[in-house]
Amino acid sequence: LMFLIPRMEKDNAKRGVMIQGMFRSNFVLFGLPVAISLCGEENIGITSLLLGIIVPIYNVLAVITLETFRGGKPSVKKILTGIATNPLIIASLIGILFNLLDFSLPSAVQKSVNDLGGVATPLSLVALGGSFMVSKVKEYKKQLTIGVLGRLVFSPLIMVSAGILLGFRNELLIPLLIMSGAPTAVSSFPMAQQMDGDGELAASLVVFTSALSILTIFVWVFVLKTLALI
Repeated sequence: LMFLIPRMEKDNAKRGVMIQGMFRSNFVLFGLPVAISLCGEENIGITSLLLGIIVPIYNVLAVITLETFRGGKPSVKKILTGIATNPLIIASLIGILFNLLDFSLPSAVQKSVNDLGGVATPLSLVALGGSFMVSKVKEYKKQLTIGVLGRLVFSPLIMVSAGILLGFRNELLIPLLIMSGAPTAVSSFPMAQQMDGDGELAASLVVFTSALSILTIFVWVFVLKTLALI
């Protein structure tokens, strides 16, 4: 994408947003619920492990991408600072540390944390929907077409095909499908705004991929079940 998108789009503010929107999926929101639905709760261990690895990687790559196309010469110092201060990366590292130390919160605090975690993504979508500008859709038609097809069609096509060739089936293949076929992450919108990317394009990518993924995920699952791969 770092090689292809600059040849399709001239505006740096849109380049970073398009690349981020095409590789950074909302795996956290879609991952476990879809995996439980398809595999059963007893077979979601791989999906859970993948979540802990993919979320920090997504955020590191997003910082590198947006900083690269921020304007001017990319600064290694700024990229490293952005990675070190990214809230999602910090949260992931703290979570891993707590897990390694076998640290658990008091039940009353844990319930509050779980409740906050459950409302975070829906609240983000409400805020994003409030800032979404329908009038900008026509202006971004080319970028949205490339971004939506890249996120919902070509990304899962490449990743799932690679998984099949490697011999992955059932609960091994489903996490790859969800990770690569889920809509663009909601957190890509505020990050694009913070790093001088085109925030309106980022919001549009989240809205359109979220709406259309209802259809595309169904089609991918139907095709893979028909071929007896999941």
